[in-house]
Amino acid sequence: APEFSNVISGNTGNNVAKTNEYFSSAVNVATLEAHIKLLVKFQSFGNPAPRKSTVASENRGPAGMDLTQKCFNFQFLCLAELRYMKFLEYLGTVKPDPADVPTVPYDVALMWHSHCLNPLDLFGDFSRATGFDELKYEFPLMKLVNLEETSNSDIDNTHIFGAHLASNPTEPINSVMVPYDCPWCATKNLYESKTYMNFRLREGTLNCKDCGCAFNRDNASAKIFIDDLKDFVDNNKPLRGCLLEPVSRRPNHASAIQRLSNVFKRTKSNLIDSILSLDADMTTCSWSKLESLFEDICEDFGVVPTAEPLVKMIVKSYKNIVTLNSSLDLIAAVLRQHRFGSLMKTKQTKCYEPFVLENGIVRYKMFCDLFLKELTFLVPTLGLMGRIVSHSDSVGDSVLSDGMKVTVDLWKKHYNEIYSDGDQIANKDGEGSERCNGGGNNCVSSGGSGGSGGSGGG
Repeated sequence: APEFSNVISGNTGNNVAKTNEYFSSAVNVATLEAHIKLLVKFQSFGNPAPRKSTVASENRGPAGMDLTQKCFNFQFLCLAELRYMKFLEYLGTVKPDPADVPTVPYDVALMWHSHCLNPLDLFGDFSRATGFDELKYEFPLMKLVNLEETSNSDIDNTHIFGAHLASNPTEPINSVMVPYDCPWCATKNLYESKTYMNFRLREGTLNCKDCGCAFNRDNASAKIFIDDLKDFVDNNKPLRGCLLEPVSRRPNHASAIQRLSNVFKRTKSNLIDSILSLDADMTTCSWSKLESLFEDICEDFGVVPTAEPLVKMIVKSYKNIVTLNSSLDLIAAVLRQHRFGSLMKTKQTKCYEPFVLENGIVRYKMFCDLFLKELTFLVPTLGLMGRIVSHSDSVGDSVLSDGMKVTVDLWKKHYNEIYSDGDQIANKDGEGSERCNGGGNNCVSSGGSGGSGGSGGG
């Protein structure tokens, strides 16, 4: 929301009272309890196997996850992602009033929730799908928590998801095939989940039954980018990853079109023609070829200052991402968050204590204030349960460890307090200290929320 964006951008001006009011409405005991309950509910879809799994290698996904598990297997995630993409199409086509948006099923909510945890990608993708320069559709946290499971099937609308995806796949049927449209001829093909899994997670290929193309993740995502670039050149539709203004981090279609035009419509025409013609041959439609041409664009006369950061965002938003309307791999995002959800499920009794929730709200506001003062990478602990904005959920363990050390030192410098909320909880109970030094169970680790100011911006 604009009011909360002001906190992160520092543009509070005379709206401090309004910003604080929005902060209080978004981050309070009720929303924290609801968020914890929702994370626990998401965990009911299943738990990943340990990293050193005895599962056969062909059925093993990221972090040793057993992809054959009931309710949280790869097929379930694929169908949930497809249904979420259909939901975005529905919002973009119908543009319903926010009050009239149907409550999404839990599998779609799982994808939406992970999308929210990469908020800059979320803002851009929703704006690109709907055409709005504002985020009109809020994640229905309270509705989902209050929804009875028996009523969940009532909101599976065929007019949104289509007949093939209308059923809520909380109990996936092994015979259901995974649909994927050929990037070259647009024919809808159905693939066995193991074949599609190899395509998404490894270097496997898919074969189109109509045009005969055999393509992998690299080819497919390169083709998707080239098609979108053609759409921009012909129709001025902004590319993924480019809708947010560099400073304000707010969607702006006019600004995005201008910045893209400065790069792709002022560059030497032979370079653009070379990019647009790559998809004519499967052997040349690849990111190695695209990135080589991007280097030439960045060196082209007169566009160097604008081109390089824009090209980096484009590569991040397209490379190896084979869905049509998302700037990140949502399946990978869900798997990262599943680890964090397991941690929250383990600690939910402690997290529900009123002292912990109320103290966490105060400390989260302090965390945001600290970020504005230092504008550096900070790492939240489990006590800072709120809507952490401008962060990335894919930050590596080493970056988190270094960021945690910085956060501990800055917290001590500005507030003269020990940062880890584990110390405060433990001391309240009269037990020993649980200080979080550069990681540990109290840190929101890789696979959970990333630090403020990560690759998501800030």
